Amino acid sequence: MDYSDQDCQNSFTQGQTLIMRSVLENERIGLLNSPALSNCVVGLTENNQPNTISIYPNPTNGIINISSLKNMDLKITFYNSLGEQIQPIIIGDNQYQINKQGIYFISIQSNTLSITEKIIIQ
Repeated sequence: MDYSDQDCQNSFTQGQTLIMRSVLENERIGLLNSPALSNCVVGLTENNQPNTISIYPNPTNGIINISSLKNMDLKITFYNSLGEQIQPIIIGDNQYQINKQGIYFISIQSNTLSITEKIIIQ
């Protein structure tokens, strides 16, 4: 809607804003009351369980620790940067080792939680 040759060509003027609002509130009122707008998800929900799971250190030299504050039944899956699933070496309780440098992703899932974290192996 910008037909001006002014410096600010990416904004609407106050007059243009009033015209658009008027059209929405009068001629196109159905757009504002459309059933398609009810229960419409327009973004991601923030993590409601902060600090539930810790993955450390990051970056690391190959040893990855995963700890949870609760006794959760976790399914842990490792992926390389191509999205291929890899099998790390299990070296202890919730301790894993990856010997090759690169960027990896750790997917952790439980009944109430699903997170994916990026980890860098130096």
